Amino acid sequence: LSVARGILSSSGSDSDSDSQLSLWSFKAHAGSKRIEIRLDKPSDRYGSPSLDDVSAFSREFAHRLSEALGEEAAGEIEVEASSAGAARKLRLPRDLERFSGMPLAVSPRGGSAAAEVVPRPHPAPLRVVSVEEGGEGKVVFTTADVRATRGNRGRLTKKQLEARFEVAVSDLEKVTLYVDV
Repeated sequence: LSVARGILSSSGSDSDSDSQLSLWSFKAHAGSKRIEIRLDKPSDRYGSPSLDDVSAFSREFAHRLSEALGEEAAGEIEVEASSAGAARKLRLPRDLERFSGMPLAVSPRGGSAAAEVVPRPHPAPLRVVSVEEGGEGKVVFTTADVRATRGNRGRLTKKQLEARFEVAVSDLEKVTLYVDV
């Protein structure tokens, strides 16, 4: 973890902010000697690093891991570095504002007040309208304009356009980017 953080903090000093990456998740599996690293690119609308970004990070990680542990020990560890992906579970509440202009798949906690407010089926394709200051309180969603929500005429109805769903952030179980395929 310290090797990954060292790489990312040193790349943050580059003048090219488009190449800056951040750590989304880090999992080390001691029994299988495997490390999974998921990277985020805050400057990208979707948070997606390019293949070149991931490749450069992987090469530097392998080099620095060899320096830290020695070649033989580092060679026994399988490392998988990739993008956090579109199916990433968003970190609530901070990612709600970051991805507010995009369709999100919203799953409320079962039995919560949000389960009654958020339209079915769950996860519902919604878009953030506003997040209460500090993000700890409430978030207001509206219907996302995606294929699954459009009516027979290929667009949202007036009722869908006007609908607002106010939900406590603590009542949200899972929110991901909505992939419309």
